[in-house]
Amino acid sequence: MNASMRRAPSSCFAGVRTPAGAAIRNNSRVAVTVAAKKLVAAGRPTTLGLLPSPNPLPPLLPGGGRRRPFWTSPAVAASSSAEGGTSGGDGDKRPQKEQQQQKQQQKQQQKQQKQRQQQQQQQPKKKKEDQPASPYKATVLLPETPFGMRANAVVREPEIQRKWEEEGVYELLLEKNSGGASFTLHDGPPYANGDAHLGHALNKILKSFVVNWKLLKGDRARYVPGWDCHGLPIELKVLQSLPDAERRALTPETLRARAREFAKGAVDAQRAQFRRYGLFGDWGRPYMTLDPRYEAAQLRVFGALALGGHVYRGRKPVHWSPSSRTALAEAELEYPPGHVSRSVWVALPVEALAERAAAALAGRRAGKEHRGLALAVWTTTAWTLPANAAVAVNERLSYSVVDLGDGGPLLVLAEALAGTVAAKVAKARAKAEAAEPAAAGEGGRDRGAAAAEPPPPFELLASFPGAALEGTTYRTPLDAPDPANPPVRRVVVGGEYVTTEAGTGLVHTAPGHGQEDYGVGLRCGLPMPAPVDDAGRFTAEAGEGLEGLAVLKEGTAAVIERLREAGSLLSEVRGVFFFFFGREREGGGGG
Repeated sequence: MNASMRRAPSSCFAGVRTPAGAAIRNNSRVAVTVAAKKLVAAGRPTTLGLLPSPNPLPPLLPGGGRRRPFWTSPAVAASSSAEGGTSGGDGDKRPQKEQQQQKQQQKQQQKQQKQRQQQQQQQPKKKKEDQPASPYKATVLLPETPFGMRANAVVREPEIQRKWEEEGVYELLLEKNSGGASFTLHDGPPYANGDAHLGHALNKILKSFVVNWKLLKGDRARYVPGWDCHGLPIELKVLQSLPDAERRALTPETLRARAREFAKGAVDAQRAQFRRYGLFGDWGRPYMTLDPRYEAAQLRVFGALALGGHVYRGRKPVHWSPSSRTALAEAELEYPPGHVSRSVWVALPVEALAERAAAALAGRRAGKEHRGLALAVWTTTAWTLPANAAVAVNERLSYSVVDLGDGGPLLVLAEALAGTVAAKVAKARAKAEAAEPAAAGEGGRDRGAAAAEPPPPFELLASFPGAALEGTTYRTPLDAPDPANPPVRRVVVGGEYVTTEAGTGLVHTAPGHGQEDYGVGLRCGLPMPAPVDDAGRFTAEAGEGLEGLAVLKEGTAAVIERLREAGSLLSEVRGVFFFFFGREREGGGGG
């Protein structure tokens, strides 16, 4: 069988058989007819018929010819062209007029097809009722019910909740269970500072489980919703909604009035959203902290506590926001991302060593009596050092008097941390020496040589338990000189928070700036200075030259510089340490 007659999985085309065996194929019957007529006029026999094509024809070239198919080698294409075949050369022999006619036909067909597609898109889709019924519909027997097969909760839930409200289902349940045990669940309450979120949904739905279970048991269970309408979250929302100029012009009275209106709107929005959860409750009678009746009830309760002697006035440290100038709850705290703290190791000169510690050191300072003693402390908040009131130790840890071999004061620190502190001090000293100008003949050293030197060996002169240090007195280099009345502080026993995981084993204690320090201060009767104002700046109480400086910026730098000038700065390291800004303020407390 001729190769051109083999069956192939493709469409057939009209063709013309020539004596040479070549087949002229084209997608158009018109083109084939024209070609056949030309062959007959030339006296060449033809066979008109449908010839199967093993492959589709290649695309037309701009000149009317066709590209050589990828399955045809150049040699085959050349021979086919020589024999009068149509693989690539026959189209080039057609008259220009016929080629133009073919192109016009193709364009016309494409245009008509595009028009048909547009008409189909414009025609409206047939509705279900317009379509012919299936002949099998009558043979399938299904139950018929008005109950929807889909939940359609967006539509159905509001309808169900509206029906509950119209029929007073919650009130009917309370009336039905009037003889049961009384149970009332007063809500949280949430802040009235915006729309409900996923946390609200979890909170309210879990509470509804309890109330509904009680109602099903026959108890007279009531759910009383409420809202907290005071506080920083609401004020911040109001301030964020105002332009800068209007925000700066606000008075406290105007801010309170705006916050009140904002809170009322937030209560209405949240109430509608909570009811959408499908909760039963006294939604028409909620409690709000801005309600005068609620405030009056608070005053009555507070008055009863005061008359009973349960209220006193004192001082305690609180978390404070210098930018908002208000106290913060623990849940409102955020770690400042990327804040770099300057942690320091400081030597606090000892005035008098406690008796037990002095006895342990006696006889072991031979030749070193002229060198003073100092308590080595470590802190990541150097700005709290002006508020230092004591140094805390752990009574169960072992402490030592250490000679670092640098000619400086003998240091008192935890025995387990002696090597670590000695290495840090040596590294800091080498860094400082390397930073000095290395003038020729003046003992200057280059940075590489200083860093390569091993730290000098240290010597443990005496060891004793932490309890033996209690009562040791010292002073700080930040104190203003007052020969008549020098400020003296003492070492106290702290708690389990004093460890050897980091630092020196001795903890700088400022009761006005930390909760743990505050507890130690109450127990030991320590003073509680807090020389920081509402804007986060040092007050005059911090000492000369520090007043007015921002404690987290230039205030910290000034404190460290004064320590360096006094020769008390052992080492300094910059790093990211998580801490909260705290300050002490006066207020009432419960006894």
